[in-house]
Amino acid sequence: MKYNEIPTGKKVAAILARVSRDTQETESQISDLIRDAERDGYVVPDDLIFQEKVTGMDSFDKDERKSLQDLKNELLQHADIKVVYMWELTRLSRNPYYLIDQLRWFNTHHIAIYFHAMYRWTRDPITDVEDAVTTNIIFGAATYGQIEWKAIKERTIRGRDNKARKGLYVGHISDGYKVVMDNGEKKFAIDEERAEVIRRIFDLYVNQGMSTNQIAGVLNAEGILTFNALEAKKHVNDPKFSQVYKKRGTSLQLEKSQSKWLSSTVAQILKNRWYIGERTYKDAVYPVPPIIDPDTFNKAEEMLKVNRTNCTKKTAAFYPLKSLLVCGKCGNFLYGHRMRIYSTYYCSSTQTGHRCGWDGIAKQNIEGIVWNLIAGNAVTAYARNENLDDLKAALGYNLLDIKKLNTEIDNLSAKVDNQKKLVQKLGNAIAESAMERKMVEGDLKQYYANVEQQARKNYTAAKNEIKILEKELETKKILLDNANNIDVAIVEQLGNITETKDIESAGRIIKMYVKSVTLYNVAKYTKMIAVELHSGLCRYVLYDARKFHAKYYVLPFSKVRYDIENGIFNVDQCTFPRKAREIYLDGKSEMDVMAELGLSYHEYLALVQGDFQSSELTRIMKKICMANNLSYLREQFNIDDLLSWLAVDGTLIDIPKLEEEPDNEIYKKWREQTRAWYKKRQAIKSEQAKRRRANTAQQFAGYYTRMQIVQELGLTKIKVWRDIYTKKLPAEKVNGIWMVAPDDYAEYKAKVLKCEVAYKDTSTTIETQENLKKQAG
Repeated sequence: MKYNEIPTGKKVAAILARVSRDTQETESQISDLIRDAERDGYVVPDDLIFQEKVTGMDSFDKDERKSLQDLKNELLQHADIKVVYMWELTRLSRNPYYLIDQLRWFNTHHIAIYFHAMYRWTRDPITDVEDAVTTNIIFGAATYGQIEWKAIKERTIRGRDNKARKGLYVGHISDGYKVVMDNGEKKFAIDEERAEVIRRIFDLYVNQGMSTNQIAGVLNAEGILTFNALEAKKHVNDPKFSQVYKKRGTSLQLEKSQSKWLSSTVAQILKNRWYIGERTYKDAVYPVPPIIDPDTFNKAEEMLKVNRTNCTKKTAAFYPLKSLLVCGKCGNFLYGHRMRIYSTYYCSSTQTGHRCGWDGIAKQNIEGIVWNLIAGNAVTAYARNENLDDLKAALGYNLLDIKKLNTEIDNLSAKVDNQKKLVQKLGNAIAESAMERKMVEGDLKQYYANVEQQARKNYTAAKNEIKILEKELETKKILLDNANNIDVAIVEQLGNITETKDIESAGRIIKMYVKSVTLYNVAKYTKMIAVELHSGLCRYVLYDARKFHAKYYVLPFSKVRYDIENGIFNVDQCTFPRKAREIYLDGKSEMDVMAELGLSYHEYLALVQGDFQSSELTRIMKKICMANNLSYLREQFNIDDLLSWLAVDGTLIDIPKLEEEPDNEIYKKWREQTRAWYKKRQAIKSEQAKRRRANTAQQFAGYYTRMQIVQELGLTKIKVWRDIYTKKLPAEKVNGIWMVAPDDYAEYKAKVLKCEVAYKDTSTTIETQENLKKQAG
């Protein structure tokens, strides 16, 4: 029974119950609380029973549980509910201080709580008088509960540590192992079936020279499940087992059963020291049965280091808007993805299998827009000495030590002088060796030749060392100069970030000033970007990759709400064109305008700049727009209205690029590779289709296709398809082609011909009757 179905005059109560791992225990608690309520003359509707899983080790600092929040919301909405039944005190909180706050809330709203385990009320449900004895008991019990909780926690930690020292199961388990019972204790053992997968991974990497990416491809092609997918399959009917996991570094919920082998997954296995018998638990190493011999493991570890060092390919781009850029439709973060030579931000809902359908945006464009919006804000804030320390940290000036820099410069200068002296000595040695070699014969000639050769090698190395030291010395001197003139350095560096395309420095400043960036797809290829700063200021941008050509509009609104379903922009006030403002200000003095609208001088300046509006000004501007046939934006408008207004009154701003774009040669090469790849893929698809058709023709020899039936019987394609759909003509779809067995076709043909004969007979009869009527008439 629901709350709204309860007859008038019945007393209503609510229940807050504990959900434990034992479902029967939970149901028993709820049924006991319902009996308590019925005994006292109350009715408990189904939608007023609140329950949530609570464990004995719940944190004292845990936020208010959702079940308790929902209960409070219902009590505030329904003033007639003045009684709540609970099993025990811990349903409110284990923290005595927080428990007092909860009891105070219920007492303030005159709501009585009955604790089943104590057989006591906090307030008399009839007289609404607080029970002082119950209150004292509660405070004492809560304090004892806190002490007991800490003792339980200490005993639990101590017990887990003892188990780990004995090599027993505690914590997590790695792929290739399983838990077995031995004399009533859980121990680690090798899962031979999965251990073969682990050994094969090491063999493919160490002995056969495959990369981690190639190994992942082999395992996926053979259908070998990952550890996550295998666990999900084993526990598919277990309600205690979570079938989803969070992607690392995100809040994405992914299904374990759909997880695939990745290069990173294989690399983690190659680095896992479990497989040589070393299990780490709380910074201590405990033994487990080994799967891989130490020599193979060490060789794999060394190969990983070498491959990581020698890898010249850029493995990841820098994404300064990571964890800032949000999809305006589904609320998920956008993630950066590099496709060949370009990078794009995509909505992370594409990785969950529940795509919201909104397009992404090119990395360079969105980053350039956001940087352009906040670069001026950063300079302004610096001039006001706001966030000064943060800005210095973002640009790397907080770590500069002038004394240390001077010492390093002196040391480098001394090294340069020493190397120059060495170069001079080596030059003299080369000249002397060459002279001596001319004056001697035999073995001495070869000796001086070797001395000269070695001296030349040392001379070249010393010259190269001088270049490196002089470059480092120049860098240190620039840093010292910036440290001595930090005001000028900061302003210059903010101005040079775009020119030098220092995306990492720009990213640090973006993180410092921007709270969130929301992307809205307001039309095909047209996007609105809302940038919210930590200061509370919001900036709005309209961008279209095809219409604006690497430019954007800044929208003149302080607050915009976009209605996604109806495609409507909502703003707080009308926006008028500059022409209307110029018409109004034309011929009026500052004093006239300020007197007419009742403005201060600062408000007058805001009006001149187009930032000020009031009800009186709105009325005047509307009148001017109507008289001069000028369009303006009302409180609600669509994208067409906005584009029309911007075409007349907006200014396109160039998007700065924070990264180097691919040059024409790289682009041409990429296009050629792409075309070759598409051509190759199309050839493979054509060959596969040809092979499928040949196999189908061989397998279904004698069968009739839908088009053959249409041509032989003279029927329409729609007629034959409708008969197949309604099962009048049995057919099987193979590789996209409907195939009809010979017997089914013969039966269908007979029916069609029979229908045609009947139709002809009917037509003849009707024609004969009409002729007889004409003769009689």
